[in-house]
Amino acid sequence: YYYGVRMTEATMNRPAYKVDSAFSLQFGLMTNYRLSENWSLTGRIALARLADEISDSPIVEDDFVTSAFIGIGYRF
Repeated sequence: YYYGVRMTEATMNRPAYKVDSAFSLQFGLMTNYRLSENWSLTGRIALARLADEISDSPIVEDDFVTSAFIGIGYRF
């Protein structure tokens, strides 16, 4: 659904495309650092290789996707 193009969304430059199911591989690193007794900082970075069924979609440009996350948490 996220990578497909419905017939009603298709244009001359964006043909209709249907993705049934796919498996993408992802590798990442995650860390958690305790700032104090109650506060902690979390960070994550990852690299995913998209399945061919996804990267062949007309709305997807790359075979690989990077992502990053930073969060702060409070423990009661």
